[in-house]
Amino acid sequence: MYLLSVTTLTLHSFIGEAIPPYAILSHVWGSEEVSYVSMAKPKHRAIAEQQSGFRKIEMCCKQAQRDGYHWVWVDTCCIDKRSSAELSEAINSMFVWYSRAACCYVYLFDVDVVSTPSSDWGEASSDGGEDEATGLRGFGDSRWFTRGWTLQELLAPRKLEFFARDWTPIGYMANHRYGGKKTLHNSVPNGLADTDKSPPPLESQREMARRNEKAYRSLSHPYLDLASQISLATQIPADYLIGTKALRQACVAQRMFWASRRKTTREEDRAYSLMGLFDINMPILYGEGLEKAFTRLQHEIMLKSPDQSILMWYKTGETSYRLLAESPDYFWNSGDVVLMSYADMRRVGREQSLWSSFTMTNLGLRITLPIVWLTGRSDVDTRAVLNCAVYDVNESFKMAGLNLLFLQKDLEGYPVYSCHRPPNWITVTGDVTFMATRMHLCGNGYVSSTAESTPISSEMAAGLRSKPKSLDLEIFEILARAADVSVDNLTGETKIEDLGIDSLMALAVFGELREAFGTLVPVTTFLEFPDIESLCSYYRRELSV
Repeated sequence: MYLLSVTTLTLHSFIGEAIPPYAILSHVWGSEEVSYVSMAKPKHRAIAEQQSGFRKIEMCCKQAQRDGYHWVWVDTCCIDKRSSAELSEAINSMFVWYSRAACCYVYLFDVDVVSTPSSDWGEASSDGGEDEATGLRGFGDSRWFTRGWTLQELLAPRKLEFFARDWTPIGYMANHRYGGKKTLHNSVPNGLADTDKSPPPLESQREMARRNEKAYRSLSHPYLDLASQISLATQIPADYLIGTKALRQACVAQRMFWASRRKTTREEDRAYSLMGLFDINMPILYGEGLEKAFTRLQHEIMLKSPDQSILMWYKTGETSYRLLAESPDYFWNSGDVVLMSYADMRRVGREQSLWSSFTMTNLGLRITLPIVWLTGRSDVDTRAVLNCAVYDVNESFKMAGLNLLFLQKDLEGYPVYSCHRPPNWITVTGDVTFMATRMHLCGNGYVSSTAESTPISSEMAAGLRSKPKSLDLEIFEILARAADVSVDNLTGETKIEDLGIDSLMALAVFGELREAFGTLVPVTTFLEFPDIESLCSYYRRELSV
């Protein structure tokens, strides 16, 4: 990597373990940024020194000098973008470079440190006059919180120092994972640590916000620490900002939500800027477009993580059978999604985990998921249960469920489904039956117009039959396999209870019947059939055979 000397403002190359301690700059690019060529080539240097971007580099170097650092890294001039190989290396290494920096300087060109009377916050001093309090104008609305690349620059560093337009220090935020809670903490904005005022009551704050929303947003609240203000601006929980929770504890959907409203100049960068957040490395292919780049990113994530929340996206108005999202925007409604606890997994999975390996194939995503059929509902209400959920304040939860549309079976007998958007939330009740099913999940390209328009039980049942066979014979064969007896030994009068089928075996039989005929028979009802003939009659009636 190239580093800039803080004294000479010249570039030097470092490799591997020879990289010295350095500070790193995080900022929003302007129209007059200084490139690698302008900084490295003497004939371009004079022109570069007249640009506003050079002033930003100078101030960054001066701040690093004051803090005792000899080197800085600035993305505008420390990457030789003429080399595609070097550019790809830089993009793939960016998260690591920010995490290894001794300190990250965050320059907010659109934020000012100002003074405002305390009465603006609904308070007056005891002597009837007005006190001055330091605030930050435009902090919550800074462009830095809206750009794609700055998301990893916010989450990766061990320590961030924030500076206003004139390089006035705002405050710093440190990550407990690196320095420990005793030595590194979160400072409040400039000058606010010495205030002896108590924060106004919460209700008063809400009333003030309703009364003067513009003023409330333009000046950061003096009683909120920096981490809290950033959390309000980004909707990222403060635990992840200060390191009390590791980044990997946030599920895929939640991290995608953090990026859902951030923008980049080049559309592919919306995907490339997220690689560090998921510890992904992949080739950089500018020109492929956002959808292809984001699809490749999701494929790489699925290779590294069993986190199924990557499928839990929903964009308002989206009603397609698409398997993967087209962009981070599709996760805008997934901010509350979290991974289920192991205790809850056991609770809903008949003592079985909801975790499953999955592989992308030419038929779609090959995965084993619990299938849930709600008692008394039709085939349209078939759900695949994911290992993520939403918890309310009482710690009760709703599971994430994908709407399934059966298409056909593959040659190995595994069903191929498409998942229809939007997904559903499933409340756990005693009327829910789970059956672990190995399947393929596919997207738009596999959904024929016929399949899309015929999710009806009788038609689905017909499609599920792999070969011509009488309904009765199929039922006899399923029961014979479960009881481990010959089909020839069974008759219509054979009592189901005489087959030795207990409740656990009944679930397996139930699943096979459901796969064969596509219609629901509650487990409790199945066990009440007196003999095989009554079971066959039930299916003939349901399927109008």
